[in-house]
Amino acid sequence: MNSARGTKTVRLQRKKDGFEFSIKGGKEHGIPVVVSWIKPGGAAANLLRLGDQILAVDGKSLENLTHSQVVQCLKQCGSVAMLRVKQNQTLEDVFAATSPSSTTAAARKLDLLVTDSSSSLPHSAGPLPQGWSMKLDHKTGRPYFEKLVYTKY
Repeated sequence: MNSARGTKTVRLQRKKDGFEFSIKGGKEHGIPVVVSWIKPGGAAANLLRLGDQILAVDGKSLENLTHSQVVQCLKQCGSVAMLRVKQNQTLEDVFAATSPSSTTAAARKLDLLVTDSSSSLPHSAGPLPQGWSMKLDHKTGRPYFEKLVYTKY
């Protein structure tokens, strides 16, 4: 079900291993909760996209919740969860470029992101918000976003 605001409601059926997707973000990180990984062939595989922003779980808004609180919301769902999500093309491009099934072109696109000293993503994705930068986790190779915070003394 799509709305005029570009959101959709997704019905996920819990599997043996849960809903089979991962999230990043939360109030304490200053960024919205987004889908960062989807198990291939899993419960969320054809319903969610990398970078989708999760706005609500079973009607409960995630706007001011911490990462842990969002995880608890998902754990407390029964066998079915209703998620209201909004597609985020910028993050979808970044996460897709680092997935195990990524193409060589997508990998090159990420290399450009990492080596480019500007704080913007490729032209098709648009710039990052002011004060944010994208970095790669050295262990997993996955991207993460960091807000630059300066403290005055």
